[in-house]
Amino acid sequence: MIFILVIAGSAFLIYQTFMLREQLTLLYSTAAANATISPHQPFRTTLTPDTASALQQILWTSAALIILLFSLSAILFWYATRRRAQLARAAAIMKKSHDRYRFLTEGPPTIGIIRFSLVDGRVMDCNRAALNITGVPRADFVGRPVTDFIDSRDSDYVKRELQELRAGRPNHYFTVRMPEFHGGTRVMAWHISVLKFLDEEPQAVAILTDVSREHELQLERIEKERLAGVLEMAGAAAHELNQPMQVVSGKLWMLLQKTDTADPAYRTLKTLHAEIERMTAISRKIASISSYEVKDYVGKTRIIDIDRASG
Repeated sequence: MIFILVIAGSAFLIYQTFMLREQLTLLYSTAAANATISPHQPFRTTLTPDTASALQQILWTSAALIILLFSLSAILFWYATRRRAQLARAAAIMKKSHDRYRFLTEGPPTIGIIRFSLVDGRVMDCNRAALNITGVPRADFVGRPVTDFIDSRDSDYVKRELQELRAGRPNHYFTVRMPEFHGGTRVMAWHISVLKFLDEEPQAVAILTDVSREHELQLERIEKERLAGVLEMAGAAAHELNQPMQVVSGKLWMLLQKTDTADPAYRTLKTLHAEIERMTAISRKIASISSYEVKDYVGKTRIIDIDRASG
């Protein structure tokens, strides 16, 4: 708008200047025609009141336009300087924000970031760390469902968790196993936050961190707690059962010594004595348990595998 005003003022000033020139030319011609002296000598003439008024108006108008033009130029210069400073500050802020964003997304080599669609779970973008975790090139990673990069044992669980996010849950956290490129498996923690856009499909951002070491330590702690409970129970059971079985074994041995081998009860007593000896051996195994080993039992029940746990 200021540029238009300056151009219009300049054009009008040029027009007024030409008009002043025409007026002066007309006055000069009139004076020369009415002169009584030679054309080669100076002449004198007088201006009519109307002509003088018109000339004065043109001069005042030209002066006002010149002042206006300089004022507009000063305002334009101030505005351009201020605008340049604002753009410089905005560029500095954007660069700082871009550097911070780039550091967060590309800086940490072990923190993966994945942006995916909540409609179909399709990966829309990711950082370099996410590609390093999966070992898949970007061209093969973007566009595929996130469940393709989850261990098959946890795939159904992840699908249920994503369904909760679609139902309106704003954020979520879970731990799943992810296969590695060289054939191993990593335990990854997923921190998911939902992104809502008015004109786009619902999306979510997942931050992936490797918690394999923490998972191993947790399993070791659980193993130690289970083993401690098993050892306490095994020691108590072996101690409490050992003494009664020794008494029973001794009584049966005494009966076997007093019973004739031809007596029908002798065979029964011998069988009972053999079973008591077997129970004593099992008690010794229980007392020597050193690890937590289980085996399947009836239905979905699992029991301690005494042979493997005491080996």
